[in-house]
Amino acid sequence: MAGHKKIRLQYFLGVWLLISQAVVAQQPIRFQNITVNEGLSMGTITAFAEDANGFIWIATAEGLHRYDGKYLKVLKHVDGKQNSLSDSYITSLVAVDNQLFIGNNSGIVDIYNTSTLEFEHIQISNQDSLFDHPINTIVPHNNYLYINTLGGGIWKFNITSKELKKVKLDGKLSQNAKLVEVNKKLFLISGYTIHSYSQSYIAEIFIADYPITTLAYYKSKYLVGTQLGLYTTNFTGPVSQVSLPPRKRLIRISRISNILVDGETAWIGTLGGLLELQNGSINHYQNNALRPFSLVNNNVTTLFLDQNNILWTGTISGISKYAPHLRKFGLLQYFDYQGTTINNNVYCTYKTTRKISGLVHYHLV
Repeated sequence: MAGHKKIRLQYFLGVWLLISQAVVAQQPIRFQNITVNEGLSMGTITAFAEDANGFIWIATAEGLHRYDGKYLKVLKHVDGKQNSLSDSYITSLVAVDNQLFIGNNSGIVDIYNTSTLEFEHIQISNQDSLFDHPINTIVPHNNYLYINTLGGGIWKFNITSKELKKVKLDGKLSQNAKLVEVNKKLFLISGYTIHSYSQSYIAEIFIADYPITTLAYYKSKYLVGTQLGLYTTNFTGPVSQVSLPPRKRLIRISRISNILVDGETAWIGTLGGLLELQNGSINHYQNNALRPFSLVNNNVTTLFLDQNNILWTGTISGISKYAPHLRKFGLLQYFDYQGTTINNNVYCTYKTTRKISGLVHYHLV
C-alpha cells in the first residue's frame, strides 16, 4: 500500500506541476473596461481612431465619442444642423492628420476637422443618384481614401483634390467586396477569395473553404481570418490551419472578426473572445462574470493599438483596454511569506537585490 500511495502522490504532484506551469504560461491580464456606466452612449463599438493631439475617438452605433483618458465627449446627429454628424450610427472611422473621416449607416462620409471643429460631407449619392448603401470601412492609402460599402461597391476619394470616383471591379467580384491595406499592399476580399489590387490589374491569389473576414501580415506570412477558422499562407505555397483553443459551449471562437499585429504578437478578435498569438502558442481571454477585470464581452467587433501601445478591444458591450508592456509586472495576491499571509493592501514599494524564494524582487509593505 505504501508503494501505491507514493506512486499516487507522485502522480498528483506531477499533475499539479503541469497545472502550475500552465497558469504561469498564461498569466491572467487585467483589462480596464469602459461601458455605458462610464459615459458611452451605447455599448456597440464599431471603430477607433487617434488624432494628432492624442485623443482617442470611439465610433459606436449611437454617436462618436472623444476620450481624453478620463472623460467622454459625445457627438451625435442633430436634425437640421449642417455642422453635425450626418447619422449617429457610425460604421467606420479613420484619422488623417487633423481630420476624422467618419462613415455611417446612411452611406455618407463625414469629415470632421479636429482643429476648427467643422464638418464637411462626402455624398456618394451626388455621384450616383441610386446609391443607398451603408459605409463598411474606410482605408487610407497614400493620398487616397478607399471607401468600402455594403452593396454599393468601392469608392476612391482624393484627400487633396476631394475628387470622388467609383473603383472599377471585375464583374465576378461582389459589390460587397472589401479593399484592405496589408503590409503596404492593397488586397480585395470578396466572399471566399482574395485578390491583389493595383491601378492596372486585379488578380486572384487565394481561395478559402469559408467566407473570408479579415487579413493581416504576421512573421513573413499572411493570417487569413474566416467565418470558420484561421489560416496562414504566403499565397504561393501551402496553406496551414492555425489550431485554436477548443470550443466551449456556445463560444464561437472559430469566427474571426479582426486581426491586429503588434510585433511578435497577433491579437485576434472572435465572436468567442480575444486570442493572443505569440511564440507559436495562443492565449484565450474571455468574459468572466466573477472577474471584474476580464474582457467586457466575448463578441469582439474591432481592435486598435494607440501610440502608447495600449490595446483597445471593442465589443458589443463596451471597451476593454490593455497595456501589453505592463505585463512584465506580475500580479501577487494573498501569498504566504515566512508564515504570514500577505493580502491585497499595498501601501508602498521599494527595490532590493534580495530575492524571496527566487521569484520576488520587490518588497511589498
